[in-house]
Amino acid sequence: MIQNLELTEIDELVSYREGSAQYLVKVAKQQVPLCAHFRDSKNLVVFFPGAHALSAPKPKFQRQNYFKNLDCSCVSFFDPTLFLDPELTLGWFQGGGEVSHLERATDIVTTLCDACLTSAPVGQI
Repeated sequence: MIQNLELTEIDELVSYREGSAQYLVKVAKQQVPLCAHFRDSKNLVVFFPGAHALSAPKPKFQRQNYFKNLDCSCVSFFDPTLFLDPELTLGWFQGGGEVSHLERATDIVTTLCDACLTSAPVGQI
């Protein structure tokens, strides 16, 4: 199940530390799907997708199986550009028209980094 969030709620999300979950983050009227696993760490690894198989369900979060092997918080994005056309396999977060999903993903990563830095226990690297 995908949970809906506003960008302003990401600080709260990081502090919950409930393990892996899927989110639909709304930023400036755009929705960006992501899968996240938060740990008590100031480190954050972000995965962006490569090509998406047309037969795969959408959204599909690539490399989320890496989360369990990394001792840090992890996020895997799905490119919302792929929702625009069922024949697209790669969109590079271009969006459509004046919509830039890359800018929204940048906003989310920046907010996540800030939240991880402020919520990790003192002494964690």
